[in-house]
Amino acid sequence: MGYAGSDTIYGNAGDDTIAAYYPPSDTVPPGAAGSDTIYGGAGNDQIYGSPDNTEMYGEGGNDIISGSDGIDIIIGGSGADTLAGGASSDIFLGGSAADMAGDVITDYIASNQTSQAAEVDVIGIIGNFSYQDFSLAYTTVSFNGETRDATEVTISGTHTFTMLGSYTLDSAVFDSGEGATILDFRLFATTLEPIPGTSGADTLYADDGITSSGYEFFGYGGDDFIYGGRLDDRAYGGAGADTMYGNEGGDTLYGEGGDDVIYGGDGLNIIEGGAGNDTLYGGNNQDFLKVSFALTGSEMNLIDYFGPIDLGVDGTDWIYGFESYMGVNNEIIIFADAESSDGQGFDGNDTLYGGAGNDTWIGNGGNDVIYGGADNDSIQGNAGNDILFGDAGADTLLGNEGNDTIEGLGAGTDYIDGGTGWDLLLVSSFAGLSLTVGGTSNVGGDTVVNVEGFTNAAGQFYTFGSTIADYFVGSSLADTLGGDAGADSLFGGDGDDSIIGGAGDDKLDGENGADTILGGGNNDRLNGMNGNDILYGDDGNDTLGGGEDFDTLYGGNGADYLDGGNRSDSIFGGNGNDTIIGGNHNDRLFGDNNDDSILGGAGVDTINGGAGADTLDGGN
Repeated sequence: MGYAGSDTIYGNAGDDTIAAYYPPSDTVPPGAAGSDTIYGGAGNDQIYGSPDNTEMYGEGGNDIISGSDGIDIIIGGSGADTLAGGASSDIFLGGSAADMAGDVITDYIASNQTSQAAEVDVIGIIGNFSYQDFSLAYTTVSFNGETRDATEVTISGTHTFTMLGSYTLDSAVFDSGEGATILDFRLFATTLEPIPGTSGADTLYADDGITSSGYEFFGYGGDDFIYGGRLDDRAYGGAGADTMYGNEGGDTLYGEGGDDVIYGGDGLNIIEGGAGNDTLYGGNNQDFLKVSFALTGSEMNLIDYFGPIDLGVDGTDWIYGFESYMGVNNEIIIFADAESSDGQGFDGNDTLYGGAGNDTWIGNGGNDVIYGGADNDSIQGNAGNDILFGDAGADTLLGNEGNDTIEGLGAGTDYIDGGTGWDLLLVSSFAGLSLTVGGTSNVGGDTVVNVEGFTNAAGQFYTFGSTIADYFVGSSLADTLGGDAGADSLFGGDGDDSIIGGAGDDKLDGENGADTILGGGNNDRLNGMNGNDILYGDDGNDTLGGGEDFDTLYGGNGADYLDGGNRSDSIFGGNGNDTIIGGNHNDRLFGDNNDDSILGGAGVDTINGGAGADTLDGGN
């Protein structure tokens, strides 16, 4: 028994009964107050606190520890302990993971132990445990532990919920209905699953020291206050006029219904006001305003403005401090300010505007359009078929992956690297331009590498190909497509195209228009398709098909297979043992040199085997 003053009592081994003053059934003697510390030791102990502040440690055994009207710290230790607080604010620590499930923790409004109260400061668990369920009414609750798994917390009424320690919380259920819920997550949290509020006015915090992942909050009904932490949080305001702060980290904030006020804070944030008359503040970094319509050229003049903007979509929204916008399909548009800026797109089809200053832009995934603006910019398209504009200044333009279009031929000496894929320079005219395939070229004063050709503002192509297997589809205009080395696949599209396969086993299709196709070396497949086409197999054992209309086919060197197709065609086998088929209509077929096989087919044909032992069949 401690009596008056500040005492320290050790029970050691055995089943002890220790009181910092007379047990609760007795009257406290005058002057018996003081701040005491009691250690139960091993054994099943009964420990009673004093009216003042008491620290009580059950240690080993199944202990019964009772606080009093002071501010008590009650630590059960190992064993199945029964811990009871008093009228003041108490701190409970149940023990290790193996011991916590057997502990019973209660707190009372006064020493008569008749009802629960809002005086519990901390209910904690030291160490690890697999499952624990708490159901507390009108309390402030904290967990302080090392690791938790599959924890469920059920709390009723108006309360503050504080998380301390390193834990995993799977779910939290709040039964307060119309009450106000305050969630405050602090210190060393590792993961947290979605935490819902209520239909009332909730206050949701994610504050100091979260270590590895952010939180997902749901305000539901009521006018909620949501304050994110220093990591990447996601919050949904729900119905009601909500106030949301992203704080630090890259947060995603959805106001949803009601007249919301949303502040992005630090970090790269995504903010969507939703329905209602919202006020949205972008914060200190590159923040994205998410809108419910597709971002196209018609919105450019609207959003390229630094100040309050009335969008007039889903209510009258006022926005401040945004440089970046995200459309309904996750496409984004970013405008830099007058200073030097760094920015990057997402995985959608993004549009980035550099403005003045030395800007650094990274497109990431998707088919992006990036404008460097004035001064010396660094632009990377990355994945996707990107369009890069250096504009004024000495720019560095890197297409990286994909089939990119790059325009750097303005003022300034640029460095242009198309990267992998079939990349083109955007020029005003093809006249006098040339490229060194697989090497470094000087085009208009710019250094150019890994670029396979040119295009102009009309969309016409003039390509040289690369040393690998190229794949390219022409435009609706008259294109010139070159494959160079590699097994290329070139498709002319519409227009009267010129297609050159180069070395390698190429597949060359003229498609629509009067096309001219040259296979080059190796064994090529040439198809004129629609239009009056001219096909040259050149070297190798080639396969030529005229397709529709009036075609002219030249086999060249090698054992070629030539089929004129429909209409009246002219076919010349050239050198090698060729197979020539006239098809329908009146054809002119010439075997030329070597031993050829010629079939006229339907129509009145003219057949000349030429030199060699030929087989001629006029057909029908």
